[in-house]
Amino acid sequence: MRCKMEKAIIVRYGEIGIKSYWVRREFEKRLTDNICRALLENKVEIQKIKQRGARVYIWCKQFKKALKVLRNVFGIVSYSPAYVIKTDLNEIKKLALRIYKKSKKKKFRITTRRRFKGFPLTSMQISADVGAYIVEKAKGKVDLENYDININIELNKKQTFVFSEIYKAWGGLPIGTQGKVFCYVSNKKDFVCAFLMARRGCEVILGGSAKVKKFARRFEKKFYFYEEPLYFIEIDKNIKKIENEAKKFGAKAIVFSKVNLKERSDLPIFYPLLGFSEKQIKKILKEMSLD
Repeated sequence: MRCKMEKAIIVRYGEIGIKSYWVRREFEKRLTDNICRALLENKVEIQKIKQRGARVYIWCKQFKKALKVLRNVFGIVSYSPAYVIKTDLNEIKKLALRIYKKSKKKKFRITTRRRFKGFPLTSMQISADVGAYIVEKAKGKVDLENYDININIELNKKQTFVFSEIYKAWGGLPIGTQGKVFCYVSNKKDFVCAFLMARRGCEVILGGSAKVKKFARRFEKKFYFYEEPLYFIEIDKNIKKIENEAKKFGAKAIVFSKVNLKERSDLPIFYPLLGFSEKQIKKILKEMSLD
């Protein structure tokens, strides 16, 4: 009889994990809230979501759509679609074999992360047992360095997650964990500034000419998953006017793409593109795909 199996998404974060206990808890909650908002705004029905350890586990409908949405939620480093089964070594072996056969790859590796330390085997022993089973049943070839497929096993007390795909996301911090900033935007390149500040967890207020308003809406729809809307203010590039608007919204800094030493403000002025080459800026802009 085949073991009952579900599908879920494992979400991983990085920088959040190095924060102190109480700060980490707050950031984890914000990340989970932002994930829920991103999925719901994109009409993905969430069946269940759990935060445990350095992971967020998501059960949802519209699975493929969810995978596309999660890439653009700041704070997520990577994520994987996974099969979920009960923690039973025999069932884990059968599932790993099924994944291997389906992949039609030859060289494989098994990587186990044993989160439940009460399990009788170590992570290396589990990997060895599962690998030996695949070799026996499918004549697979183990290669720990030059593998074609890496079958990952995350073993918890009651449930085990098995997967082979890892998708990269933007990382950073969840929007809403840092202060507010006012970003002046006059062209698509300026939106890289807004992108970088949002990726650092800042709430962003955008200001600029009406001609870039359409890009602001695309930016909001694609990246800005937060309880507060992304405000867009039509304004000239006048530092005093920008400063006044920034203060109205409670922004703690102003953001420009180009350095102008003549600009003076009571608020700090950030130039996040200062350390980037033109090639790097174009690459980020291309990956943002605001067209």
